[in-house]
Amino acid sequence: IVEVGEDNSKWLGTLKMCRELKNVLKEKTLIKPLELSGDVFGLDPTRITLNLSAYDVEGHKISEILRNEYNIDIEMADNENILLIATAANDKKDFMVLKKALLEISGKLKIRDIKKGSIKIPDIKCISDPSAAFYDEGEWVELEKSAGRISSGYVFAYPPGIPIICPGEVISEEIKSLLLKYHK
Repeated sequence: IVEVGEDNSKWLGTLKMCRELKNVLKEKTLIKPLELSGDVFGLDPTRITLNLSAYDVEGHKISEILRNEYNIDIEMADNENILLIATAANDKKDFMVLKKALLEISGKLKIRDIKKGSIKIPDIKCISDPSAAFYDEGEWVELEKSAGRISSGYVFAYPPGIPIICPGEVISEEIKSLLLKYHK
């Protein structure tokens, strides 16, 4: 527990600016800041996670625009989100630049015609003992040529870091296509 005092006044300012930024985005855009809901225990208010699923754009593209056009580097991006991390070193000017950038970008984005749903992982068929497949000598195969082969390793999409395929599982055409899509 941190007591409020002069030493953390910059942090209190940062927290206030994070809240203000999230409120402006909720009011003026279709960008949805991540907030506490349901059984979530806690959320670091200095981690600004912005969901872009209402727009026909990926988080990676927004990251690129922020970096190239506004000189803003983000922490991470995925297909539908970007993550920014604010610190006590960020001042009001930083937040004003970020707010301006996000408002300008959102004003130029095309709204998605159909709400994008979560990606369904195709059915997986495990035909070998995972430990045996993992420790098997195996061979490297290009992803494009992997359909029908048995995986000897894990393949993750990050975020969230959950394996798409594990050792001992057959790489189907559907899995191969999904992996190629993620790789792209």
